[in-house]
Amino acid sequence: AAPGPGLGPVVRDRDGNVLFRLAWADDANGFDDRDTARLVLRVLAIVLLVAACWLFLRRLVDRGRPRAASFLFMALIAVLRAASLQLYPISPFDRLELFGPELYAASAWLPSLGDLLIDAVLALVVARFMHLALRHARKPPMALSLGLVGAVLLSGWWITGAFIGLVEDSSVDLDLFHLQDLNIHSVLALVCVALLYTSWALFCDSVATLLLPARTPRKALVLLVAALSISVIVHDLAGVVDLILVLWPVPVIATVIHGRLRGYRLGHALLGLATFAFLGAHVLIKYTQRREHHERLALAERLVTNDDPVVELLFRETAPRLRNDPAVHTLLSDTVPCTAADLDALVREKKIESLDSRVIAL
Repeated sequence: AAPGPGLGPVVRDRDGNVLFRLAWADDANGFDDRDTARLVLRVLAIVLLVAACWLFLRRLVDRGRPRAASFLFMALIAVLRAASLQLYPISPFDRLELFGPELYAASAWLPSLGDLLIDAVLALVVARFMHLALRHARKPPMALSLGLVGAVLLSGWWITGAFIGLVEDSSVDLDLFHLQDLNIHSVLALVCVALLYTSWALFCDSVATLLLPARTPRKALVLLVAALSISVIVHDLAGVVDLILVLWPVPVIATVIHGRLRGYRLGHALLGLATFAFLGAHVLIKYTQRREHHERLALAERLVTNDDPVVELLFRETAPRLRNDPAVHTLLSDTVPCTAADLDALVREKKIESLDSRVIAL
């Protein structure tokens, strides 16, 4: 049993208060063939449920109501996802490190890295459904068109915020300067980001397909400029002054508009990938440095203590032995500099093995 956070089930008293959480010894999760089969069957059930929703609402698209079908599919997936989070944690997912809060936890919708992966996959499915359904939809009025462009920018802002939180406020190693430290969780985190931005690109192309044929490029440009102006104002009010984070959708949207008007070519795909790669590198480098700075500040706060009676008592007990040891006296009084290894070997290991390590670090 562990009083802190863990991956096992929670044990509560009669009043519902948490007593402790069961934890597996030696980092073992107790997975056997039965648990693996349950995991596979539950994943398969989720896939079949999403496929059933897709096929059911696809009939609505065939009846000439693609906008209603897209909205219902998005709403239905959101309701199903919210219902699954209400049942959280679900066995055996809660026994996987991927679904534990130790790696990443941002909100009720993103309680773990595994949930972020599920949300990214569902977002890609919804974006693909809308991309197929809205190809032959009727053109919306101006107010709805402005709302769709705003939804494109708002979703891009949210994805960028989730990406920043994944880099800055998680224990997943995403440092590009130490590639040897990347692990499977790092790969899955980058996969989540790639899926989210792919979903955004599909949504952006769906909106462009819906708006451009009915509206001239000049009107589309007016819509884009108006939405971007509102986005810049909102970012400024939110305290976001990094222009890369504010204006990165512009080249992607311009590429989508040009591709829809003139036909997509390889250059459009390369430009889009280059934009996402530049944005990803910027976020990873900037916010990894911030995360390291915060970790060093936290470490410094733990190391620095004004009053520690235990350490003071240990120093009082150790001081006579230090004064009576000629080797230590020579080492500390000599003008020749000594290395940290010499000081550690002569003082800490022999004289104060029980002394708190943070004092030695100071």
